[in-house]
Amino acid sequence: HRSVLIVSGGSMGSLFSGFLTAAAAASDNAFQVSIPPKNHLQVLLRANWKEHREAIQKNGLRVIPYSDACKSIWKSIQSEYKQIEDMNTISIPVRAVDDSVFDERNSGFTKFEAFDFVISLPQVLLLDKSYNTESLAHEIKKVLTDSGVCLTLQNGMGNVEILQVAIPPFVSPAVLGKDRVVQGNTSQGAVLMGPGVVKHAGTGYITIAAPTPVQLHVEELIVGGQNAAEWWVKTLNSIHLPAQLADENVSFASAHYQ
Repeated sequence: HRSVLIVSGGSMGSLFSGFLTAAAAASDNAFQVSIPPKNHLQVLLRANWKEHREAIQKNGLRVIPYSDACKSIWKSIQSEYKQIEDMNTISIPVRAVDDSVFDERNSGFTKFEAFDFVISLPQVLLLDKSYNTESLAHEIKKVLTDSGVCLTLQNGMGNVEILQVAIPPFVSPAVLGKDRVVQGNTSQGAVLMGPGVVKHAGTGYITIAAPTPVQLHVEELIVGGQNAAEWWVKTLNSIHLPAQLADENVSFASAHYQ
């Protein structure tokens, strides 16, 4: 299985877990480019707020599209993900896990007892507060495969640098390294309304850039000739989100991170 771990279960992390989980459960051709067929994409949401995690585990993640533009995205997803019945409150069976997701690593494969399956983690999507980036970088490193890549769509300056290199008091020479971090930003909007409930509050672009090409290995699958940024753009486009590659000269810190 190709697997994505979303860190963490705040408003934006929850929203993107809903997007990706709905797509993973859609038809065999929900992902058009370099993606295995149905049920080969496993999506996990690291939800460290206990009440939120338990509500998702019990009832699924409930997504409330706020505007017509938001509903339009979900209607497009609905054409493939047949389980959406009520466009006012959408229930998505997100797999929410606690911090035990970071506890063990065995040759790039981690077993999650709660779900009884073994996965590799070639992709991590980081959507957490900037003040958590430093500690989360070291947790992510524990579960990311050797060829895995972390995409950050966080707001704020300095997140990429923190993910790439060690900062005191950590003593390791590097955290993920320059080739394993993909930077981006988004104007999608979300508000966490309560345990297990997120409002999709606004739509907008998703722009992603990568420093160097990376080959991603998933079991016997090798995605050659495209980098991690391209994989994410194609994946997000396939679930009707307006993602694009950034110009290589774009400075996210100065242009978008306020």
